[in-house]
Amino acid sequence: MVEKLNSLTSLKSLISISGQKLLLPLYHTVSNTHLPHISNLYPIRNVALFTQDLEFFCKHYTPISLYELQQYNLHNNRFSKPVFHLTFDDGLSELYHIVAPILLAKGIPATFFINSGFIDNQDLFYRYKVSLIIEKVKHVAIDFALINKKIDVSITSSPMLIQQLKAYNYNHIAQIDAIGAILEIDFDSYLTNVKPYLTSTEIQQLLVRGFTIGAHSVSHPHYKDISIDARKQQTTECINILNEKFSVKSNSFAFPFSDEDVPKSFFQWLYHTQHCATSFGISGLKHDVFINHLHRIPMEKSLHSAEKIIKNEYWYYLAKFFLLKNNIRRND
Repeated sequence: MVEKLNSLTSLKSLISISGQKLLLPLYHTVSNTHLPHISNLYPIRNVALFTQDLEFFCKHYTPISLYELQQYNLHNNRFSKPVFHLTFDDGLSELYHIVAPILLAKGIPATFFINSGFIDNQDLFYRYKVSLIIEKVKHVAIDFALINKKIDVSITSSPMLIQQLKAYNYNHIAQIDAIGAILEIDFDSYLTNVKPYLTSTEIQQLLVRGFTIGAHSVSHPHYKDISIDARKQQTTECINILNEKFSVKSNSFAFPFSDEDVPKSFFQWLYHTQHCATSFGISGLKHDVFINHLHRIPMEKSLHSAEKIIKNEYWYYLAKFFLLKNNIRRND
């Protein structure tokens, strides 16, 4: 049904009907090569597809900087024309080597949200460890008895192990590391040899070239899985490190994963105590109780064209509009 509607309706009409002129696409990386630390988590868009995305955005929207976005938001202004701002999470090395050159050539600004604990390849995101484990599970025989004994589970097949790995969260890092050790995966060597993250020098160069940097926590936990104190520590430390290392007065913060189950009190603390001007979630075309909190559209759930992803998002917004479900409410 949506496919037919998409073919019959222009994006211009959807923007006009919905009144939603601000688009915030979210990416992590772009690559023409296999990335084993990511490939088992979500589809990776290649350069050609990413370039097509940009052409689509620029055809229908005007690119704006984070500063311009914040100024509109600060003064509660309505955009006179459709605009977009690109964001990228996790601070991956392809941002410097692949993404930035493409954006610079096209004159498109972007904000890169950095996990301070991963800068210079100091550590590896636990979900990327999961992807590396799954990569190996697909190609070797597994000693399930040893895994079951080591981490106190009852797994009898590779699909079961993969399912278990994908269910793990930030509080299961010890189990993930234990499975990695059993399979003889050296995460430290991977960091040294592959260098999946941006270096300090690369981040500094991105700043010099006009890109903006924002905070994304220290080690990328889902905030719903950690305590209030841990949320504040993750946020404060990341902001402070970006300031100390790069003189970034980080007034923007993107929640790792999502802002699910984050109460009003945390947002109030973020804006007033940390002086954060803008925060970002991933709920698409939604309105938040906090005007400082803006929601982005994840572009990596599939390898569909940007046109299909964005049009689907507008149809979803219009369907929710009539059910009064486009406003996100939060507990105190």
